[in-house]
Amino acid sequence: MTEEHKSRGEPSKNPAYYKVKQCGHVYRILTLENQPFKSDKQKDPPKDEADILPWVLEGEKERKRLSKEENEKYNAIKSRSSFQEMVLTNFTNGDKFITLTFADTDKIDITNVEQTNKEFKRFIQRMKYKYGDFKYAVVIEFHKDRGAVHYHMLFTFMHVDGMQPYIPSDEIAKIWGWRFIGVNAIEGNDNIGAYMSKYMAKDLNRDPRLKGKKGYWTSKNINKPNVYIGGEGSEAHEIIKRLEKEGYVPIKPREYETEYHGLAQRYEINKLRKDGFLPDEKNGANKAYRRNESKANGGGKP
Repeated sequence: MTEEHKSRGEPSKNPAYYKVKQCGHVYRILTLENQPFKSDKQKDPPKDEADILPWVLEGEKERKRLSKEENEKYNAIKSRSSFQEMVLTNFTNGDKFITLTFADTDKIDITNVEQTNKEFKRFIQRMKYKYGDFKYAVVIEFHKDRGAVHYHMLFTFMHVDGMQPYIPSDEIAKIWGWRFIGVNAIEGNDNIGAYMSKYMAKDLNRDPRLKGKKGYWTSKNINKPNVYIGGEGSEAHEIIKRLEKEGYVPIKPREYETEYHGLAQRYEINKLRKDGFLPDEKNGANKAYRRNESKANGGGKP
């Protein structure tokens, strides 16, 4: 990579391939200097964890040549990224964020994910029975002292009129039926995917307590991001040109040389950050404000 490429921080003007993932108001963009193709040839895989995801381009055969450890890192990075994209595509400010935790009990082992997941599933079923269908994304976290499982869940209802039912926090606590519930409204947040992922421990996928189980997931009725691919003049290319014309600036730009595709560039465009900066980097206006609406069923720390 040239020094010009490192310092430029802007999209290449003449890539041959464009890929755009539209995740709500966030666009994740990949451009390649040359068109992608499949090949069994490759150089040794990079050792730096941060280089694994961009090195393994979608649709290629190179992934099978990663070591076991690198494959685990790749899978963890990709699954976290996919989870963020699902959250960005399906949720927005105003949706509810709740934390569900367990009191000490002899009825179930509250450190056993298989047992606590059954209680979570019952909670989802009871909520749907009473209030109708809804979409949700959930992350498991373990209490650092007790090891007890708790669930961080973002959810929104799917009513035809678009209205969200008012549900008193004590009613949700009653439906959950265990010790503590915290209900928060997501406000002033321009990247809800990042907001949710802060609860995801870096090594969550490799936690032995989650062996054979998921540490985070979404409901089945979730919408997938819109994906556009193509060369010059394609819909993907036109989307990028329109965003540039409207004055949106790339966020988190990253460039790297590939063996077969020349210069690759990845960046995001967030339509809530027109100048490319987080509002709180300029005036403190973009902190993830949360309104704690309740601490029911005994309160206390989760």
